[in-house]
Amino acid sequence: MLISSLDDVRIPSSMKPIVVTQDLFAKGTDFPDIFCENPTVLAKECANYLQIRPFGADDIIKICNINRGGNNYAKVFHQIILAESVVNTPVLSYLLFKINFFSIEEIKNALLQYKNGVSSLYFAQHISDYLDFSKDFYFSIPKDYINELLDNNFLILNDFIQYGWKSSSIGYLIKYDLLSSDNSIPQDEIIEWSPFEWCKKPNNLSPLSIAALFGAVSSFRILLEHGHQICEDVCLSSICSANKTILKSCENFISQECLYNAALFRQRSLFDWILNFCDFGDLDTHKLLRCNYFRAFFFAFQNRASLDPIKSVELFLIMFLELIIRSIAYLCN
Repeated sequence: MLISSLDDVRIPSSMKPIVVTQDLFAKGTDFPDIFCENPTVLAKECANYLQIRPFGADDIIKICNINRGGNNYAKVFHQIILAESVVNTPVLSYLLFKINFFSIEEIKNALLQYKNGVSSLYFAQHISDYLDFSKDFYFSIPKDYINELLDNNFLILNDFIQYGWKSSSIGYLIKYDLLSSDNSIPQDEIIEWSPFEWCKKPNNLSPLSIAALFGAVSSFRILLEHGHQICEDVCLSSICSANKTILKSCENFISQECLYNAALFRQRSLFDWILNFCDFGDLDTHKLLRCNYFRAFFFAFQNRASLDPIKSVELFLIMFLELIIRSIAYLCN
C-alpha cells in the first residue's frame, strides 16, 4: 500500500472544491461555516446529507438559511437544492417549505417537472385537488395505501412525514431506540422498509441491521439478548451510525466491503480504522466512485487499484451532467 490513510491522499486541484466540501460534511461539525465556491456542489451535498446522517436535519437547515438571498450564488443554490430534494430527499424539501425557504408554487412546479409521487405526498395537505394534481405521478406504493394516507385528516401521513415511519411500527421503535424487552420480535423477522424513510436503505432489513444502521444501542442490545445474531450485513449497516458500542460488537465481521460503506456514508476516520482489520486487496475503484466520496476514490487510485478510464469517465458524467444542465438552465432563465 503506497498510502495508508485518507489523510495522505493527494487531491487534484480541479477536484479540491468538491472534495473539501465533502470533507466538511463528513466531519459533521461547524456547519454554519461550510462554504463552497460552487453552489451546485453545496446544494447536492446538503440534499445527500440526510441520506447518510438521518438525524442531521437541523444542520442542513442552518446552511440553507445562511444561503438565502438574491445574489446569483444563492439563486443557483436555491434552484439546485429544490430539484435535488424533491427528487432524492423529499423530507428536506418539506422541512425547507415549512421555514418558507420554498414557496408552495415552487414545490408544485418541481413536482410537476419530476413527477415523484412519494415526494408529492409530503405536500398533499397543502395542495388543493391533490389527487387530480398528482394523477400522472409515479408512486412506489399501492394506490389503496395512498388513499389510506389521505384519510383521517392525514393522521397516518403526518406520522410518516415526521418520523419516516408509522409510529406504531417496529421500524419506528428501533430507529428511535424505543424498543423494550417486552417487544417480541422473531429472529427471522424482516422489517418492511418505509418509503418515507430518508436514510439510505441497507441491503439487510433484519431488526438488528436496522438498529445498527441508526445507532440504536439500547434496541441493539435488547435484540441480542433475544437471540438475534450479528452477521456481516449487520456490520455493514453499523457503518452508517458509526456508533462505537455497536461497531465493537461487529468487529469480527469487518470485511473489505465495509470500506465501500464507509465511503458511501462519508465515515472518513472509520475508513482508516477498517483498513486495520481487512486486507486492502484490489479495491474496485468504480464501486468507490459510485459511492460519490472522491477522497476514497483517489485513495484507491493512488494505491494503484485497477481502473477502466472509459468506465470512470462515464460514471463521472452520469453523476454530474444532470446537475450541470440544471445550473445552466437556471442561469439562462
